Amino acid sequence: MSGTADFEDIERRAKAAGLTIDQLCERAEVHRSSYQRWKADKIGPTMRKWNALMAALKAAEAGRAKDHASPLPQPAEAEIPPTTQPDAAKRPCGVGGDALAAVA
Repeated sequence: MSGTADFEDIERRAKAAGLTIDQLCERAEVHRSSYQRWKADKIGPTMRKWNALMAALKAAEAGRAKDHASPLPQPAEAEIPPTTQPDAAKRPCGVGGDALAAVA
């Protein structure tokens, strides 16, 4: 779960996603000092905090990818034909008048 290579990878990915480690930690609700102690191998992260850090990193990467994605072509608006019964929109679920009378 920890090791120099892991933290180098996290830092590289965060930077590529446009985040500093401080920002990443803030999004993950991890104290920066905890991150530093994990990196220095003084303490190990709890699974909950590690998963929060990884989730924040993945979300940042997904957001960055979304920002740089080319916009998808939008389909042309389809023309909706007029309804054959002008008052059908007023009825719940398009139910006819006879069905409404039976319910009432």
